[in-house]
Amino acid sequence: MGIKLHEVSFAYYVPKSKKKPIHFTLKDINIDINSRDEFIGLVGHTGSGKSTLVQLLNALYLPTKGEIDIFGNVITYKSKIKLKPIRKTVGLVFQFPEYQIFEDTVLKDIMFGPKNFGIENPEQVAREVAEILGISDLLDRSPFNLSGGQMRKVAIAGILASKPEILILDEPTAGLDPLTKIEFLEFLKELNEKHHKSIIIITHDMDIVSKYLKRVLVLKQGNLMFDGPKNKLFENEKLLQTCHLDYPKMIRIMKALKEKLNLDINIYKYTPEEAFAEIKRVVGENNE
Repeated sequence: MGIKLHEVSFAYYVPKSKKKPIHFTLKDINIDINSRDEFIGLVGHTGSGKSTLVQLLNALYLPTKGEIDIFGNVITYKSKIKLKPIRKTVGLVFQFPEYQIFEDTVLKDIMFGPKNFGIENPEQVAREVAEILGISDLLDRSPFNLSGGQMRKVAIAGILASKPEILILDEPTAGLDPLTKIEFLEFLKELNEKHHKSIIIITHDMDIVSKYLKRVLVLKQGNLMFDGPKNKLFENEKLLQTCHLDYPKMIRIMKALKEKLNLDINIYKYTPEEAFAEIKRVVGENNE
């Protein structure tokens, strides 16, 4: 069980007159997302519908057409069901976490979510989550005096303390320095692999997609153009061109080597180690 979108379309405004056309931000989207072990990248240019889609997944928006099944709760345009319990199952961290932080200590901020959702022993839950994220030493500090990476972890801790099944992050590495960015992504990887948390991130960084993510959703002008493993995406040059997406850095390097040195190499390598092994294999064969 997880999230299923069936023929979902969304418009920010629906004219009362049926004669006027509806401008859909998302059109006929079908997606299945498992409750465990997913690590999904949502990519596409500005205006493609990425932020709108994740807010549908969190039930902040209701579909204009179609239906969304969130852990057995079916949501349509005319849904009358309570949305608060549904939103507890899907945690959403916005691009700028400081907008989600407002308490005077980190502990109080992490506790806010579980208290709001009626979870027992919110302080204990908050401390346990802080331990997982490695921020126990920050609990008595003001969240507004933390670094960007620390603030992101506090924002995520507040969401995780509410015990969501799926975690969604909008551009989680934006504005982070290179070292903090790597540390943060490694943390998300551990959260996915060791704690089996399904994670969805909006990103424009194809290097993040190639190194960390397992599955990719590509949006273009409200249409779902691709849903599958990252290697299938990068091997589809026509699709990349159509959606104006770039190769990750390592594939660009391998592609340049293949063209300039006329090497018969497999360019679809995602780490320096993989690239080196492939080049060594081909150069070794040529030397023989």
